[in-house]
Amino acid sequence: MKILIVEDEDKKFDEYIKVIKNIPGEQFSVDRVSTLPELYAKKEKFNSFDLVILDFFLPVVSGGAETNVFADVVKLVNTTALSRIPVISISAYFEDLKPKLGDLQKCGISVYDFEEDIWASALVSKLENVQQKHRYDFIGFCALEIEREGFFNCDQIEIYKTNVERLGNSCIEVKFGDKFGVLVTMPYMGMIDAASVVSKFLTEYSPKVTFMSGICGGTGDSVLGQLLVTDFSYDYQCGKWSKDGFKLGAYPAGPSERIKSKLRLLMKTDKCTKDALETELHSIHRPSPPSHPILAIFGSGSAVIASSKKLKDINETHRKLLGIDMEIYGFHRAVALSHSNVIDFSAKVVVDKTDERKGDELHKYGSIISARFCILALCEFLK
Repeated sequence: MKILIVEDEDKKFDEYIKVIKNIPGEQFSVDRVSTLPELYAKKEKFNSFDLVILDFFLPVVSGGAETNVFADVVKLVNTTALSRIPVISISAYFEDLKPKLGDLQKCGISVYDFEEDIWASALVSKLENVQQKHRYDFIGFCALEIEREGFFNCDQIEIYKTNVERLGNSCIEVKFGDKFGVLVTMPYMGMIDAASVVSKFLTEYSPKVTFMSGICGGTGDSVLGQLLVTDFSYDYQCGKWSKDGFKLGAYPAGPSERIKSKLRLLMKTDKCTKDALETELHSIHRPSPPSHPILAIFGSGSAVIASSKKLKDINETHRKLLGIDMEIYGFHRAVALSHSNVIDFSAKVVVDKTDERKGDELHKYGSIISARFCILALCEFLK
């Protein structure tokens, strides 16, 4: 966790460092700027900081006298990544800033008088909030409990705490090496619950990686038991109905090209062969013949599909559609709208062909295989 301290006075800077060092838990790294030009030079890196301590009286040249740079600093806050980062100002010129407190509050900046002891407790509160936001290195989402139970068959993770409630959701906290994460089960299936829950968690926390794991229906060239890793997804219900029928008007959502490149490389390794992913699963019903994991296009909708007629309609929305589910589009769309720097990916295993023969024989198998792949991908992205 990184803090940017904008302060030219050594005495004040040293006092801030004392408070920061007394916060238990993970240590903060601190970067300091002492002049207005130095602050401008950091502009492109603002989004790498988790908290900013601002000063409105800074030299405009190195070694110069302190100058009121209020207008410049407020403009930076309003027009850069500082608008999305917690900001606190602790000023020795509090009386001079009093007429501006209303404007600063509108910018989301809390201002405290350096001459009053309350500034230290306010800074502690901000630091603790930052720690809470970075509580988890990764967050995994599942629509069904059986999908989350798949992670109990992953040797690489340690179940830290079960039956945890976070933001009104059932969660399991897990350790993965020196990383700490949480696996979330949504209240119900569907894109609305997926988008709502993911949005809520990405507002409260700032994980490095987030993912969705589970099972899905298959169509096209996909086969039972095949692991589908999301290339992109779309809402196959989005569009326009007219007297001429339905015309699709969907917008794609999914991982970035950089993330997909890493996933492609991972899927080509020996760790992702069917034999490797199926280690010690001999007693579980498994599909035959074997299949290879692939990047796939997913169509998400609001209903379980178990109809050949409905499947035919859905297949007409995209000729390369392979996976059909109820959550992946909502997951990736929520990540996109969060404007965070989180790495996102999703993977599901085909457990039926979305027709009248729909069954649950492969649900446990699919949940385990998907979970194991997600842990392998997590290892790559958390390096």
